[in-house]
Amino acid sequence: MKSIISLILVLCVSWLTPVFCRTKSNQEDQQAEKIKSQIEKIGVRQDITVVMKDGKKYHGFVSRIGDEDFDIAEVDRKTTLTVRYSEVKKASKGYGQKGPLGNRVGRKGRLIGTIIGITVAVVIPVIIAGSVKD
Repeated sequence: MKSIISLILVLCVSWLTPVFCRTKSNQEDQQAEKIKSQIEKIGVRQDITVVMKDGKKYHGFVSRIGDEDFDIAEVDRKTTLTVRYSEVKKASKGYGQKGPLGNRVGRKGRLIGTIIGITVAVVIPVIIAGSVKD
């Protein structure tokens, strides 16, 4: 009885494993195709920011677009990198200017900084005005 149950479990696992593996591979292929279309839309000799799946960010311009990978002329490292589409998490047009600490600040970072700056500029005078009236 135990051997029959074991045999059934082995057959089920061996049947389901290729199904799950194929699904993940298919999702990775779709993600790579999406990234490739984004890179092609941005175009060669255009500024780009690439966020890798390992968390690294590269800023530069696209120097070549291939079937499986593309080249970035990285502006901060002054080198050309070959990047596979499957390694990219996100790609966007343009790159931020260097901030006060020497790192790149993207559009979202500038927006957040601007909101914080405006909030501080408005809140502090309100607090001071409220304390003066008392």
